[in-house]
Amino acid sequence: MKYDLNRLGKGRIAVIGDFCLDVYWHADMTKSELSRETPHFPLPIVQERMSPGGAGNVVANLLALEPKKVYAIGVFGNDWRGATLKRLLEKAGADVSGVVTDTARVTNTYIKPLRKGFADNVVYEDPRLDFTNYEAISPATEKRLIAALDKVAKKADVLCVCDQMPFGCISEAVRERIVALAREGLTVIVDSRDRIGLYEDVIVKPNEIEASRVFKGKIKATDFESLAKLLEVRTGRPAIVTAGERGCYVSEDAHVTHVPACKVTGEIDFCGAGDTFLSAVACATAAGFGLVEAAQLACCASAVTIKKLKTTGTASRSELAGTIRKMLFGCVLALSMVAGQVFAWPAGTPQPRKTVLPPASEPVKAEAAAAKARLAGKIVVSQIFAHRGDNEVVPENTIPAFKIAASKGFSIETDLYMTLDGIVYITHDIFLRRKDSGMNTYATNCFWKGQLEKADAGAWKGPEWKGTRYPTLDDVLEFAADGRLLELEVKDPRKDQILPLIKAAIERHPNVNKSNVVICGGGRWIVDNLPGYGGVKCQLPRKGWLITDPPLDLAEIVRRINVKHYPIWAPRWDEELITKELIDLAHSRGIKVAVWTVNDAPSAWAAFGRGVDWVMTDRPSSLWREMH
Repeated sequence: MKYDLNRLGKGRIAVIGDFCLDVYWHADMTKSELSRETPHFPLPIVQERMSPGGAGNVVANLLALEPKKVYAIGVFGNDWRGATLKRLLEKAGADVSGVVTDTARVTNTYIKPLRKGFADNVVYEDPRLDFTNYEAISPATEKRLIAALDKVAKKADVLCVCDQMPFGCISEAVRERIVALAREGLTVIVDSRDRIGLYEDVIVKPNEIEASRVFKGKIKATDFESLAKLLEVRTGRPAIVTAGERGCYVSEDAHVTHVPACKVTGEIDFCGAGDTFLSAVACATAAGFGLVEAAQLACCASAVTIKKLKTTGTASRSELAGTIRKMLFGCVLALSMVAGQVFAWPAGTPQPRKTVLPPASEPVKAEAAAAKARLAGKIVVSQIFAHRGDNEVVPENTIPAFKIAASKGFSIETDLYMTLDGIVYITHDIFLRRKDSGMNTYATNCFWKGQLEKADAGAWKGPEWKGTRYPTLDDVLEFAADGRLLELEVKDPRKDQILPLIKAAIERHPNVNKSNVVICGGGRWIVDNLPGYGGVKCQLPRKGWLITDPPLDLAEIVRRINVKHYPIWAPRWDEELITKELIDLAHSRGIKVAVWTVNDAPSAWAAFGRGVDWVMTDRPSSLWREMH
């Protein structure tokens, strides 16, 4: 993947939360003599180091990435520790005008005595000395903090929340104000050890243990994708679940992307890695990177700091660039080895993975028969979406598949990725050669236009399709026509780069308008830049995901959809969950509904009987024939 790290200098980030001072006292025990007053050897301190910790470490990590501005918002005590912490933050370049001083509180401080003897490479850490608070902030301090937050929020692109202490500064009233700012349009990213579940309408970033606690252990900490998806449903905003050496899982528009960790060898220290991750995500988001791209940068930044032992380190821009170069080297090397060759899937390669739903149950078959009798002659062919084109006998997501679908009047669904040099092309899979590629998770992001033009999209379907090429977005937009829909699902995680290219392509095609094209996976960018084109695609929990605390409230999901921005909702079909009442609720709000992926006639008739506007299928020609 290609990153322009200079863009990080554009963002303005505010950090509110529990700041603390980390103090390191280095004792040289070779200089110690038995005390005459007590039967102990004192600790001769030969070096003292101090650095910002907690939310202060997030600020320090942000400053290392050199954004335009970093603001600190929190509550300090009127003590030497608070004065030191404030001075350190100011010296590093933070704006501390949002810091509130309270004489009734102590500044959170962790003092770590470190002893060494004759062996310089052996350091022993004594029990830590903690200064912390054991009562909530006062109402007066709370008001002053909220006032400081409101003042700084007007200047910030992103607000980071570090809610860690049992009696920290993020009280209920402060949390409510943070959520209100998020609802007013401020991007808010929250990291909270124990209270992630209390936040709504913000981007949450728990680790897997913290995420599992939200659901009281009913979703296992190892079920990363479920945790990320359900957190997105719960908060109404994208969610990131970090998973240590596995990297992280980003759920956005009900699609989960696994971002692997960067490979690190040798001794490591995870202390502060979460702060580094949070700061990098915030800095990249403020600079306009997509959330998955921001998470990739954050994984690279964390790989830098975990190599810095016995300290809460930071990752500078240059260190981040070095890690990215190492991460990409394997991918670039793999491509250079095959440069100039035609990429092809061997004949017989299995068809790409699709969501296969069970056929209709007996009760639904009876419901379908009644619906067919009632709706006979009323369902038109354009209400059938050809999923990746009509690809029963031709390769999916290719011009032949789209030509067949268009000739029969079906609506068309397809998927978008982008080459390194900015060509938007059509494929569902992130691998051009799928499982036999031997390439890493983001292999398609390493392809250039010239390589894509040589890639074979059809040989896997059979020898007669060898040489079929990957179409571009411009090719597919030729199939947009009034009377049927063309749905473009943005799969590429580089949203900030691919979405402007999609807009430019749409503007090049006079046949395209908001009545015949819908874009899923574009999020807020589509709302702001292509109003009326947005759709929401929803992957419902599979069987076994459903939990009772909290319940999965699909009606609440529908109520959260802003019809002005997203006129179409596309949930996965489930005969138990997608009820007539749910469809009626959507229609009452002006939202049309397309369900996927329906491959049998009884399920299709049942869906239409409940009021859905379209069904999406892998076998459009066969399904239409079986329905009639």
